[in-house]
Parts: sequence; structure tokens; C-alpha cells
Amino acid sequence: MAIIKRRAETTHDNQLTVGDLLKLYTDMVAQNTQNQVRRQTHEESTYQWNNFVKDFYASRVSAQYTNKLKVAAILWHHVKNTPQSKIYHDNLVSKYAEEINYFKK
Repeated sequence: MAIIKRRAETTHDNQLTVGDLLKLYTDMVAQNTQNQVRRQTHEESTYQWNNFVKDFYASRVSAQYTNKLKVAAILWHHVKNTPQSKIYHDNLVSKYAEEINYFKK
């Protein structure tokens, strides 16, 4: 609120009331909360991707592909937009084999 008050003093806004301060403050808090949720959502999706790739690389199945990261990205593309868990499973390789066969050794 002090920032809002100083801004009003700088711009010589003599009409600012305590109610206005509270409204502006509430709006700022709501905006910050929304930004935090967006950030957490983005961070969570990054962790999901990182774990997905790590699990794919650890899988025995991944050894048969030349460009593992590309294969993981293709599989992730299918997984990320579904309601299922964002976890790598070997059955994804057989499910999307037609798309990733190009990358087999």
C-alpha cells in the first residue's frame, strides 16, 4: 500500500481514499497470486517433462533409438495433452511405434 500511496503523492492525486488504496491493494494481491499460479504450473510442467525424459533414457527400450531426445519429445507430445499421468511407460513406445520407428538404430 505504501507504493500506491507514494505513487499518488508523486502524481499529486489528492482524491485517493483509503477505500481506493484497499481496492488497488486487493487487485495487486490477486494479480500476484495469479502470476504465482502460472509460474507454479509452468514449473510443474517442466519437472514433468524432465522426469519423463529421465525415465525414458533409463528405459531399456530407449537404447534402440538413435535420437532419444526426439523420440521422447514425440511421446511427450502425446502424453502432455491427455488426462493420463505425465509419466513415461514402455507401452508408449509400442503405442506410438509408427511415429518413432524412423529413429530406430
